[in-house]
Amino acid sequence: MICCEVTPTIRLLSWDSNEHQVDLEKELATLSAQAPEGEEARYGERLIQYASENLVTEILIHPQMNTLMQCMRNLLSSFTRHRHLVHAGYTFAGNGSWIMQDGTFSLSDFTDAYQENEVQRVVRAYENSISIDIHCSTGGGEWHKLPEMPFAKHCKIRVNPTDILDSGSQAIKDFISYLNPYVVPANLEQLLVSSDVVGNIRFSHPTLYVFPGGQGDAALFGINGFNMLVKQPMDLIFGIELFEKAESNIGYFLLKKNKLFLRDSLKTVINADVECGQMLVLYNA
Repeated sequence: MICCEVTPTIRLLSWDSNEHQVDLEKELATLSAQAPEGEEARYGERLIQYASENLVTEILIHPQMNTLMQCMRNLLSSFTRHRHLVHAGYTFAGNGSWIMQDGTFSLSDFTDAYQENEVQRVVRAYENSISIDIHCSTGGGEWHKLPEMPFAKHCKIRVNPTDILDSGSQAIKDFISYLNPYVVPANLEQLLVSSDVVGNIRFSHPTLYVFPGGQGDAALFGINGFNMLVKQPMDLIFGIELFEKAESNIGYFLLKKNKLFLRDSLKTVINADVECGQMLVLYNA
């Protein structure tokens, strides 16, 4: 799965051609030469599928959860002895969950897919001969627990194994160059969509206000003279809320890590066709 810029750290370098009896560099060279475009879906999602006599490849770019779950089931239930899974996108710093278009893919989601009946039927058929390499963020989060889980004792699972191949390989470079045009990072203005709701919020009694631009992931709890930001533990960037002559002196809440978004925040205010006595910018990071 790819959600950001493709670099040599895409973690293909741990492939052991001798152990898996497949020359990955040769297969990647053939794939890059054919350069299949795959199928493009909504919101920039793209699925590229390639199969040869020795290797079956599925590349998900900016995937949605349904697509990822289906491809994960296909991978785990395939009658192959080795599966190589690479996530080259954004993750949560704590648990290491993978950030998709419309949700998160966690270790729990993987274990649920792994324990499905169809997958277990294949695992029992190739007991103690299946290997799975999983590459994710450097920290890994909860993914490092995977090899020690009871259901994983019938196969060999490694998380972030060490590199073997040469990062300067021409086949690897050509493969990355082939994928790069399809990986388009989201524009900051798309991430910082401002709300259409503009006006005063007057709290006469305890009120929970859910930000429309936040899709329910953050809310403001307030009473007259007191406001408290309530958020779920999700690293999301929320839109800008403009309040005309807001009662409470909240001011700006700009974290240091969000300096990259300051420009777009100010641009939104400047272009807004409202007269604001005060602006509240809330970032969840």
